[in-house]
Amino acid sequence: MNTKGEAHASLFYCECVARVIFNLFPNWFLGSAVKFLTTLAFILFFSSHCLAIQTIEVKDRHTNQNISHVLEYLPAAESLRWPWEVANRPGWQTSLGDFPAFGLDPGFYWFRVAIHNRSGEQQLVMLDVQHALLDQLDVFLLKHGRIQRVWNTGLDRGVGAKPYPAKTFVLPLSLDVADGYDIYFRAKSDAFMQMPVLLQDIRIHANHQALGKLQMGLMSGAFLLVGLYALLMYGFIRERRFLYYALFSLSLVVTTWILKGYATLYDIFPDWFDTQQLLVVVGNLLLAGLILSTLDMFRIWLPKKLRLICRLLMLAVGVVATSAWFIPLWWSIYATFAGYVATTLLAVLFCFYFLHRGSWLQRLYCYAWLGFMLGCLALFASRFNWLHEEWISEYLLSLFSSMAAFLLCFSLAYRTYIEKKGRMRAKRQASEGLKRYFELYHSANEGLFTSTLEGQLLAANPAFCRMFGYDDIQTMATTVGRTTHALYVNGKDRDDLLARLFTSAKEGIRSDVEMRHHDGSTFWARISLRISRRQGKNRSMLLEGILVDITESKQYQAKLEFLANHDEATGLHNRRYLIQSLEDLFKRRNSAPGTDYLCFIDIDHFKVINEGGGHLAGDEFLRQIATHISNLKKENFLLTRLSGDEFAVIMENSYIDEVIQYVERWRKAIQELKFVWNGKIYSVTASLGVVPIQTGCNDASALMALADAACSTAKRQGRNRIHVYSDLSPEMKLYQEEVAWVARIHQALEERRFELARQLIVPANGLTGQGAKYEILLRLRAEDGTLIRPAQFIGAAERFGLMPQIDLWVLDTLLKWFAANPQELAALDMVSVNLSGESIGTPKMHRKIRRLLEGAEFPWDRLCFEITESQAIANIEATRAFIDTFKGLGCAFALDDFGSGFSSYGHLKELPIDLLKIDGQFVRHLDTSETDRAIVNSMAELARAVGVKTVAEFVENEDIAAKLAAMGVDYLQGYAIHEPSLLSEPIHKQERPDNWS
Repeated sequence: MNTKGEAHASLFYCECVARVIFNLFPNWFLGSAVKFLTTLAFILFFSSHCLAIQTIEVKDRHTNQNISHVLEYLPAAESLRWPWEVANRPGWQTSLGDFPAFGLDPGFYWFRVAIHNRSGEQQLVMLDVQHALLDQLDVFLLKHGRIQRVWNTGLDRGVGAKPYPAKTFVLPLSLDVADGYDIYFRAKSDAFMQMPVLLQDIRIHANHQALGKLQMGLMSGAFLLVGLYALLMYGFIRERRFLYYALFSLSLVVTTWILKGYATLYDIFPDWFDTQQLLVVVGNLLLAGLILSTLDMFRIWLPKKLRLICRLLMLAVGVVATSAWFIPLWWSIYATFAGYVATTLLAVLFCFYFLHRGSWLQRLYCYAWLGFMLGCLALFASRFNWLHEEWISEYLLSLFSSMAAFLLCFSLAYRTYIEKKGRMRAKRQASEGLKRYFELYHSANEGLFTSTLEGQLLAANPAFCRMFGYDDIQTMATTVGRTTHALYVNGKDRDDLLARLFTSAKEGIRSDVEMRHHDGSTFWARISLRISRRQGKNRSMLLEGILVDITESKQYQAKLEFLANHDEATGLHNRRYLIQSLEDLFKRRNSAPGTDYLCFIDIDHFKVINEGGGHLAGDEFLRQIATHISNLKKENFLLTRLSGDEFAVIMENSYIDEVIQYVERWRKAIQELKFVWNGKIYSVTASLGVVPIQTGCNDASALMALADAACSTAKRQGRNRIHVYSDLSPEMKLYQEEVAWVARIHQALEERRFELARQLIVPANGLTGQGAKYEILLRLRAEDGTLIRPAQFIGAAERFGLMPQIDLWVLDTLLKWFAANPQELAALDMVSVNLSGESIGTPKMHRKIRRLLEGAEFPWDRLCFEITESQAIANIEATRAFIDTFKGLGCAFALDDFGSGFSSYGHLKELPIDLLKIDGQFVRHLDTSETDRAIVNSMAELARAVGVKTVAEFVENEDIAAKLAAMGVDYLQGYAIHEPSLLSEPIHKQERPDNWS
């Protein structure tokens, strides 16, 4: 057989030769003869080449061959409609292989092939054009150059135009013995153009068609059943994954039917059912179902970004599927191809993600999904003519689509199985929980019951029966009767509870009620009620409740309330109750004026009884005092105990003369009381302060402060006396000044207006080789900028408990100053800091001071705490504990104002101090008083005897300094040595005379 290229070249050479001959012979005769001979030769040559079409020989009756590889094709214009119009045209080419594909080309193509029957008998064969989606197909059968038959078919011409009812375009051919036939095909497709052609014996063709229908039927039936089952399950349980899987399964069936051509077998479908737009749409729906099913399956394990990519891709697929009906077909095909490429990349991402993180099911599903997408891409590649081995794409797509559908179904079933197991487990747990509920119901200590709204008891647990003294519910129901009102001490309580329950916006209510025991005794119970409904037809309302015996709790609460308002030792009302009573009195006096007074009673020297007889003796003495005062007061007087040795009395509706009379009785009764304990007789007195409760007064704390001030005034005036508050008295003015100082001190602390000063302490012998020693002094910067000395405000600070705050501020500020000025720390030998008695006597302050020292980088052995002698003896045990604690850390201690107490020399022996600071009252007049010189000399000798260094304060001239040095006093401090200066200022020492040492 001649090839297509040889035929075209021969025709071209023949034409060239003819033109040359015509030009060389202009003579008409010679020209005519030559022209005739040339034309005859050309016709014979052309006929031989026209007949040189690729030929297929049929040699037996079992013909079954793919003749695509011998097809010749020619792209041609739409106007060329007949074989003789294209037969002699140049450009015919041999087919591309067994599955010729031309990509996305909407133009017309001509194909031709020759068939020769050499089997020795007539053959009935089927010519199968296996591209089911050709829009137009015109087939011409030629025998000996003449058209024997023409078939006009294709999707555009409907199912009825098919020559033979098959999924593709099948042409029945009857081949005579030893005859040859030329077949021309004119084909067009708006989408992908393919032209695979099979030549089969009719029996073989029938068998293949039957087998294909069987396979397609089995596959379609299986996926249709599964898809319809998934739809049915979605209708029952409304789980989205069933809907997604149904979409995937049904789209897979429809896509396969259209792609394989089975949709064109039946004319019962609408005309649009076999259009290629529908193929694009359902193909995208197939992809959407796959993505949605995967998202639903992996939504717990997928990261957020990957889920977002899936949703965006899903949106793009939906847009393409919707717009496929409205845009040109090739645009939708390109968009669909892009979606499949993106989905394939997403499948690769899934595979990488679940390679190490997912379970075996997830990995297997991802691999099947990836294979399915690769099969789809292989199908696209073959249609675009990028991949010639079409069987790879066809088989990959069929294999992996089935596998993906199977694994989707398997994952769906597996997940349903897991959920069923979960429901079974939940049911089992509910059953066990119900069992435990009944066990708890019968063994609970709380009473559980159910009754009707009218009060008939329907059910109750054993604890409920025991609360009321019954053995079981039957006995209780019989005894109580048809209503539970009898269980309440006040039967109206139940009606009130029901009314609250129906009017409350909450589901249940709780209340404390008093209940009646079977033997007639009562107890308190906390009842919780709620309304429920019976199941079944009779959905009447029931009352469910829980009862808890709170008798002990009520008793304990009553005891707590009593203790909250009463003093435990005396049984009198306490300070809290006094304040509440005063506030109630203020409110009453706003509407009903009256004359009232408040009296404070402070027992003088009560500590003597506590120290002599112990706290038991002190409590007994206080009880006797309370009894005496109670017996000597009016009924409308309220007697309270404020603290250890303080009492207060509210005297309502009393005049001043009557008040003085009663207060004097109380003073005499306390003075005349002889308290005997362990054979010892104790006698005490009392200081009493009285303050009128004026109209418009509404501050209980301020009123009590005035009464306390009046009481303190009585103490300062000599004790065992009465003082009535008056705004004109000097004592009250002093008290008011102290109260004003309290506010100023608080404001100064807040505004950081306190400042530190220092005064040098120098050796009396004149040696200067040691480092600096000085005492820290406190100054207050006034609002006008002047400095205020402590003497003006320390008294108020001590009286109103502000000294601990000031002490902490001083110590904290000093340590921070040394940290900011390391040169000062390097030149320091000792710094003295005064501490108040309240700071020394409070363990809480001990801890705070220690935390300050531990948090600062300061050498503790250079720190000396000064303790006033009067403060030290006030609480000698606490002082000793404080000294022992901080002395163990390396700190030094000085006993300040030594000699001012009653027993100074005894305290020097008891307290482990390092320095003794002689009180300035003995130093100030040392140059003129022989007595002071003798006292100071004895103190110096005593200090040397016990190994304690001495410091003389208030050294105000050179003569005093010289005499102190002669007595052997170790250190000097005073204005003659150094006038105090602020820490921020440099130290300027006074010049020292030569006669000091």
